[in-house]
Amino acid sequence: MQKPKVEILHKVRPKLAELERQRRKMLEARQKTETTAILLVIVGLVLVLFLGSYLGDEGIPAVLVGTFLVIGVAAYFLRMGRLEAKGDLQQDIGRVITDAMGRDWNYAAKRHLSPSLVKYSGLVGKNRAIYGSNLIQGKHGDTQFSFSNINISSNENDNSDVFGGILLAIDFHKELKGKTLVFPDLAQNLLGAWLGKRVQSFGWQGLELVYLEDPTFEKAFAVYSKDQVEARYILTPNMMANMLSLKKKYGDHFSFSFTQGTIFIAIENVDPFESSLSAPILPDGTFHHFYRAIDLVTDVIDTLQLNTRIWSK
Repeated sequence: MQKPKVEILHKVRPKLAELERQRRKMLEARQKTETTAILLVIVGLVLVLFLGSYLGDEGIPAVLVGTFLVIGVAAYFLRMGRLEAKGDLQQDIGRVITDAMGRDWNYAAKRHLSPSLVKYSGLVGKNRAIYGSNLIQGKHGDTQFSFSNINISSNENDNSDVFGGILLAIDFHKELKGKTLVFPDLAQNLLGAWLGKRVQSFGWQGLELVYLEDPTFEKAFAVYSKDQVEARYILTPNMMANMLSLKKKYGDHFSFSFTQGTIFIAIENVDPFESSLSAPILPDGTFHHFYRAIDLVTDVIDTLQLNTRIWSK
């Protein structure tokens, strides 16, 4: 079982305080490195200018190229050094917290759920650029899960995101053959029940619209599946009530995919945990900042009652 939150916080406070001392030393060392680099850039620019004056007018292009080259190389290495130090610090913070939660927990600051897994969920369209961070793998009760922050843009050449939040993959204790997707029913909300249903009837990525007997759930969500019978096998009255509870608690931020033995849940508008060399590590604040995504994920598992093993694979 997952340890109580207060117990975990008590355990990690001294370790986060030690990381704060290390952060200050790292910041001081980084500042010295950057000061040295700036001095070397100045020396390099002086040498370039001296060479330019020696060559005369013919040396002006060489001076310009040399100036941009010196500044560009220095800026690149300084930026990469900062990013690497930031990533290492973030990894240390996350490792301290997840280690305190038990041996079933792991954290990787620079990793995320694989693009192939994200696409396999069926919750995103094709030809999307996928990137992310903060991969966490753990166990809540008897339920294994993994999740990470995921950003999805419309294509590799477009910086605007069509999705930003968490993608959660949870072990589902039912044997499934097909794929069933559940989305917030925005079409009916925007277009009305009749026209919304007509729009939805075109399906989603080769899946058919599923009609259910619960009018409240039908109004809240649109369901698509390869197999109408399996969709109803998954979406029991209890499961639909639990999904409606999530909607009531968090709003229209959830989309679901039931495929094989996994539930994928996309949760929009969840900001990633980030650290910075320039920002102090305040043990309680840093812990709660990191832990809030775990709070959300474990609440989803509890609300959906996924630890209730009433089925067998």
